[in-house]
Amino acid sequence: MRLSKHRAGAGVVATLAGVALTAGLGLPAQAQETDGGEAPAQGIQVQDFEALKVSPSLRDLNGEVSAYVQFKGDGAFGQTQPEAVKEGREKPVNKRERVRQIRSTIEAQAQSAAAEASAEALYTTTNTLPGVAVRGDAEAIKALAGRDDVASITRIVPKTVDNKGADIDTRALDSWVQRSETGEGITIAVLDTGIDYTHSSFGGPGTVEAYQAAQASETIPAADSGLLDPEKFIGGYDLVGDDYNADPSSPTYQPVPKPDLNPLDCGGHGSHVAGTAAGYGTNDDGSTFRGDYTKLTAEEVNGMRIGPGSAPEAKLVGIRVFGCAGSSAVVGQALDYVLDPNGDGDFSDRAQVVNMSLGSEYAPYDDPENAIVDKLTELGILSVTSAGNSGDVYDVGGSPGNARSSLAVASSIGSQVTLDRADVLAPAEVEGTASGQYSSNFNYSDPAVTEERLTGNVVMAPANNRFGCEAFPAGSLAGKWVWIQWEENGQFPCGSGVRFNNAQAAGATGVVLDSPRSVFDAGIGGNAAIPGIQLNRDSSDRLRPAAVAGTLELRLAPQYMATATGPSESQDTISSFSSRGLHGSNGVVKPDVAAPGSSIGSVSVGSGDGASTSSGTSMAAPHVAGLAALMYAATDYNPYEVKTAIMNTATHDLFSAEGSVLAPNRVGSGRVDALDALNNKVLAYATDDPALTSVNFGVLELGDEALRLTRSITVENKSDTPRRYTVSYLESSTMPGVSVSTSPRVDVPANGKATVEVTLDIADPAALAKTIDPGAETEQLGLARQFLADVSGRVQLAADGVPTLRVPVYSAPKPTAAMSAGTGVQFADAEAGAADVVLRGRDLQQGEGSSRYLSLVAPLVLGAESPRLEKVNMESLRAMDLQAVGASSTLPALRAAGADERDAMLHFGVSTWDNWPILGGSNEINVEIDVNADGVGDYQVFTSRAADLDVVLVSTYRINPDGSGELVDQYGANGVLGDTDTNTFDTNVVTLPVAVEALGLDPAAESLPIQYRVTTLSPYNSDENGGNVPVDETAWIGFDASSPALWFSGATPEAGLFADVDGGKLTVNRGTEVTDAKALFLHLHNGTGDLSGAAGLGGRAEILPISVPAPVVNPVSAVAVCNAFKSEIKVTVTNPGDRRADITLNTPYGNAKVQKLQPGETRTEVIKTRKLTTAAGKVTADYKWTGGGKAEKAEFTAPFGAVKCSR
Repeated sequence: MRLSKHRAGAGVVATLAGVALTAGLGLPAQAQETDGGEAPAQGIQVQDFEALKVSPSLRDLNGEVSAYVQFKGDGAFGQTQPEAVKEGREKPVNKRERVRQIRSTIEAQAQSAAAEASAEALYTTTNTLPGVAVRGDAEAIKALAGRDDVASITRIVPKTVDNKGADIDTRALDSWVQRSETGEGITIAVLDTGIDYTHSSFGGPGTVEAYQAAQASETIPAADSGLLDPEKFIGGYDLVGDDYNADPSSPTYQPVPKPDLNPLDCGGHGSHVAGTAAGYGTNDDGSTFRGDYTKLTAEEVNGMRIGPGSAPEAKLVGIRVFGCAGSSAVVGQALDYVLDPNGDGDFSDRAQVVNMSLGSEYAPYDDPENAIVDKLTELGILSVTSAGNSGDVYDVGGSPGNARSSLAVASSIGSQVTLDRADVLAPAEVEGTASGQYSSNFNYSDPAVTEERLTGNVVMAPANNRFGCEAFPAGSLAGKWVWIQWEENGQFPCGSGVRFNNAQAAGATGVVLDSPRSVFDAGIGGNAAIPGIQLNRDSSDRLRPAAVAGTLELRLAPQYMATATGPSESQDTISSFSSRGLHGSNGVVKPDVAAPGSSIGSVSVGSGDGASTSSGTSMAAPHVAGLAALMYAATDYNPYEVKTAIMNTATHDLFSAEGSVLAPNRVGSGRVDALDALNNKVLAYATDDPALTSVNFGVLELGDEALRLTRSITVENKSDTPRRYTVSYLESSTMPGVSVSTSPRVDVPANGKATVEVTLDIADPAALAKTIDPGAETEQLGLARQFLADVSGRVQLAADGVPTLRVPVYSAPKPTAAMSAGTGVQFADAEAGAADVVLRGRDLQQGEGSSRYLSLVAPLVLGAESPRLEKVNMESLRAMDLQAVGASSTLPALRAAGADERDAMLHFGVSTWDNWPILGGSNEINVEIDVNADGVGDYQVFTSRAADLDVVLVSTYRINPDGSGELVDQYGANGVLGDTDTNTFDTNVVTLPVAVEALGLDPAAESLPIQYRVTTLSPYNSDENGGNVPVDETAWIGFDASSPALWFSGATPEAGLFADVDGGKLTVNRGTEVTDAKALFLHLHNGTGDLSGAAGLGGRAEILPISVPAPVVNPVSAVAVCNAFKSEIKVTVTNPGDRRADITLNTPYGNAKVQKLQPGETRTEVIKTRKLTTAAGKVTADYKWTGGGKAEKAEFTAPFGAVKCSR
């Protein structure tokens, strides 16, 4: 497939990691330094790069949908329990009958609502919030909004699933030994794929047969069945069934839950998570650890097959929200369930901690399930969530991890990692064991897999195919295991599946992949036909010579999985997959803390007593859930206080691979410390936001005035001893011109409170330069990332003899311009085809290189204006409420400049009624383009995201007759990548570029009429009534890509984006018949302004009507004629004014006067020349209007021809 791109001749082409991109973005000097004098505005070139795979358009989300209908009022817990219970100070009051009555009422409402919409009720929530989840036709659900009992309707977005060393690193082991805290008496609810309660780590029999017996049961086996330990696993529920999968893109999509009473795990994720949180631990011989946790040593823990969970004596409730694979849309129901696991109306069995190692990417802060999380916190239950596994991408961390009151956990690398073991059988000099990770797609536990099949002689892949990405000669590897090089210089030529398949096709019976890494970033899939292992760095280096010699023999075994331990050599570095969190746009900053999550060994489902190794924030979160259980057991803290205590004492810095201390936006306070959390009796949290704990100054727009903001931290002493702390600020990410300071010390009385002030100062906004977090990557996938400049760190409180405390501090300052293109575009007269617009105001020209802020503007032809919607279903959807849209074409400017017309670009511009924190992911701007006037879109241009890349992509797809799409063009938003700042974060304007040729249009054509319409989309939108529909959309808008009503030119003919600097001049060109068009100017770097709809369009969008004077009819005409052999000039004058006129006529042959000519009156005067011949000339008529005010004057001329009279 050929991608139509901006031609490389326009700039210098550089190659980075095999990706071609235009690098010529340096602006001429006059664009860089101006003094307010007028000069043509410099243009910004569109940057090219090789197309990337993106997620499909959200436009595909239609038809049948799942939605949550929330009824008005509180749930059963809120209606029956006093505040002291909600705050954790008292046990729940047993009001079972009243609870049943409330539930009955809510369930009746649910049935009524589902029936009214002819929809299927998926589940009902009665404890937290009253409501029902329904599935049915989107249009049929809409009418429910008219019911008096309905508070809101929101679409359900499916969520997906995201110990030894961790126990030691985080001092959970020390907490058991020194504090005798093991979580006894506390219940952790695990919302996941279920729990294999038959496993030895949960006190089960520890046999495969026991698992199979439990599988055959439709209910949880009885306490005396011998299949479970009722002191560990106290109950649960399967809300969905084995075949459930809420992912509509999956071939196994089956969105209708089939609940049952047995939450036995069949996916494995939930058992691994539960083992990390609260497993007893499994001894090396496979038996359950039944010893005294308070006497364990690190050596003994390391000697176990599976280490204990961080709260080994806490109880577990398993709430299964996933089928055996896929995603889930019933998390809201599960959250409601944790208040009353056995459903008897008595809340005394509620869990105190919920672990959710699940989530959705890019979810907005007001995801409806976040409201349930926050309600649970209010009711006394802390939700510990995974931060996500989408890497170093701004705001990619989603719900429920971005709920304000949740404790969101990032993943770090511990001091040691759990690996799979292999026996080295030969040669003798390397006999023993090796460590690595087994391929995941091969079933090592299948009874049909013999020891012989898991044993192999290893040979090296040929040098010319050392990566195994090409086919091997047929039969060349018959009966052998092949050693394949996995990577080189961090590059992976192909995936593991391709390599395993190639090896198998050549007769190989196994695969060995090497690695230069001690910690694996990700697992290997391989295939289902042959076994394989990827060795860690130490084993690779030790065994490679034997493989070269052809003498290496290895043996794998299912019982060896997750039984090897190795040093990570990377303790307290970030796991590369751990998601960057929200950046405070809407008051929420995440993640909160970090914990070990790379190569964690825990329970292997269905194995009886086996272990498995997994990596992810899914593995980090349950470790912290266990720490929360320790805190609940040791204190009378409410969930807000438990969260704060864990955050305050997470004082272990985490580092990037390059050694930079990571900022709060990536790891929160730091890596957790269980013992410090338990020993600490002082809490510190944001005074104005205790649920968040962190201090958030938010996104700050700076004009030309200095700024000083002060926030306070409440320091609460829960001990009988007064404390004095030395206070300091530890900076993580910085920005020129910004400083953060604190009170130098604070004295906190016993059982009292004090405050610490945190002050952010920006003395000179002109000093701000765009600086990247030192722990962030500047390039991703070989492309310059779009990054956010922020200022963050931690306030630290230190005192002798007590744990040090930290509170994260975050802000995102940015300078803004205040530029304007004026109020209109004035053409000089009816014949004028061009008019200049001079940009005026306070511009941005500060910083250098990729740290530079240069204000930019996009001029477009206004296509449509859209009033502010009266209501949106979620406040975050306001950012998709259209305000104005327009389009521009560079084709006329290229043609006028004699440049290559094939470089022509279209730019579609959009402004909305609120800022988006980021564009893409959970929102989309979509432009349909109809190129053949049949009213059906032929192309779609939409904002999108690619995995592991912080760039808003604009992708263009050709729509095929069968409805499928083919990518034909792709650029960054506003046409550039991250090394040119176009203010893509926290803004409400953007342009979407597409090449004219990519739309199948011929740039040489004089006219290229198209029509386009703009739609904004979100998977969360239900058009305020339910069902997935656009947030906003326009009608079809006509536009001519070759001869638009208006086109714009500056110093650079191929540009659609220009430097928005004081004195910059843009020429607005119009078609000869165009008199009533409007221009839309999008000032990308202006401040937000007032977007309430009460005072114009805010600060960034300007609409300028063009003004073309009406054609002037000359009121004077003249002709030379002959009269009696003499020539004379007849002059006819008309009064075009509204007052009487006196007119003086002047010719080379004489003058005349016309007096008191009334409005509209016409007279003819004759000027006698007294000559036979008169040469051609002109008459000048000086008009003077008088009467009724100040006299006005005007001059008109009229030509006359030559005449020759004869006698």
